[in-house]
Amino acid sequence: MTPTDETLLIVGAGVSGCALAAQLRCQGWRGPIRMLEAGRGLGGRAASRPDRQDPGWRLDHGAPFLNLRGAEPPALLQPLLQAGRLRSWPPPATGNSDGNSDGNSDGSGDESGDGIPALRQLEADGRLSEEPGALASEGRLYRGWPAMGDLAAGMLELAEQACRPGGPAAGAPAVERLHGRRVERVDRREGLWRLGTADGTPLAQGHWLVLSGTLLAHPRCRELLGCDQVPLEVVNKQLQDPGLTRALRAIAGLRYDPRLALLLRLEADQARAWRALPFRHLWLSAAARRRWGLERIVLQPLADGRCGVVAHARPADLVDCGRLASDQIQGGTRITATTSNGSGTATEAAANADAAAGVGGNQLGDEAERQITALSDALLEALAPWLTPADLPPLGGRQRMLWGGAFPQPPGLDPESMVVTACRLALCGDFLAGEGFGRIEGAWRSGEWLAQRLLPLLSGSRG
Repeated sequence: MTPTDETLLIVGAGVSGCALAAQLRCQGWRGPIRMLEAGRGLGGRAASRPDRQDPGWRLDHGAPFLNLRGAEPPALLQPLLQAGRLRSWPPPATGNSDGNSDGNSDGSGDESGDGIPALRQLEADGRLSEEPGALASEGRLYRGWPAMGDLAAGMLELAEQACRPGGPAAGAPAVERLHGRRVERVDRREGLWRLGTADGTPLAQGHWLVLSGTLLAHPRCRELLGCDQVPLEVVNKQLQDPGLTRALRAIAGLRYDPRLALLLRLEADQARAWRALPFRHLWLSAAARRRWGLERIVLQPLADGRCGVVAHARPADLVDCGRLASDQIQGGTRITATTSNGSGTATEAAANADAAAGVGGNQLGDEAERQITALSDALLEALAPWLTPADLPPLGGRQRMLWGGAFPQPPGLDPESMVVTACRLALCGDFLAGEGFGRIEGAWRSGEWLAQRLLPLLSGSRG
């Protein structure tokens, strides 16, 4: 690092932000990188929810795997596979393998090799079909190892390795990470971006700012952050930057399809019935979704006999099939978390670690309890051929998560228009148009693309 190196700020430690940091270092850029994340962990929707009291418990509460459909693999794919942070899925132990896995586990920590089919689809009449046709099950499938959150963690490990002697960015500082502090104030003065909390506490400053999400630039931040104005719009009133004006106008038109998820924690005795189910990942056909309101059901067996279960649903589907009223899903992007580890308030920006709501405490709102009940009922009805109400964990073992910005809707935003060189601002994420739009692949590719786009623009030393 030299005195002329410019500092790069990355808001959000999801897949796109971590891919950006890793690719910059792998391409030899040595300037300081500071990453700010509201949650405790890495990965965004590809995060793994830990339990502070139980190091052996991690639940992939968002994306259970990723698929790559593009003809050319991402640049970081092979290094991640070689490092063991990513594995082909399903492996031979569960069938349906493409033969590229070097392990014998399903990626959830379960090494039993039980031979249960990994992917199945549930039809409206209760039948299981052999191969699901859902988009997310097409292409080459992978899982972070040993959990999905290790995909993003592995990317930052690649960034760190690149800084070691002999690496392409030898001598560069490690990526500085600031967790648990939400960026709500943005300013640009004297050639620097300055980030702060809602009460004005300074967090970081730097020459370039990258947002790996749209929250600080999208009108929905008024609800999620409780602010009167969109932070970047406030900045642009001062800057009057034509490129930023166009970018903000495009971002304001972006729409999202939310997801609700029911999270179950099953101890070994109760997990037996779930581990015996004839699938590990179950998609519901369109007709089945209309009947039960669920989109997919994911089982995550652990090596110690326990099991995690995540049932995903579109809130609109739950309304359409009569399980929830439309007024029972309003305002749910701000969630009160009441779990065995304490309680607090978290917004979508911290959803990777903090926005689960359990029913084990007195602070749970009526809205969350209705949603948990609706999801639990739907899950039991869909799996009635195999399970009974006694197979559900007690209320304290159930949580719910609402991802308000889960899936951006087409057509997506033009990547080039999200790089505003005059004020040194850029965005990356799965909301950018291109291969993988709306999926982890899109987030990953957008981070790598932005790294290549920024390299000629970043001042400072390169290897």
